[in-house]
Amino acid sequence: MRSNADGVLILDRVLCQDKDPEYRTCAKQFERGRFDATTGQELDGFKPKTNGVQIDVATYKLASKKS
Repeated sequence: MRSNADGVLILDRVLCQDKDPEYRTCAKQFERGRFDATTGQELDGFKPKTNGVQIDVATYKLASKKS
C-alpha cells in the first residue's frame, strides 16, 4: 500500500492470497512493516529502523534478513 497527498491508503496489488494453497510459501518472501519507497529500508517512524530488514522496492520481496 501507499498513501497519496491526502494521506489516503491505496492498495497497489495483492502479494499473496490466503485462499491460495501456497499462501505460507508465498508469505515467507515478504515482511510486514513500513519501508522507504526509494531505498527499501524498514522504517521506525521516518528514519531507518535499527536492525531492520530491507526489501526490493520493485517486487517487495525481502532483500536482507534481520541481524
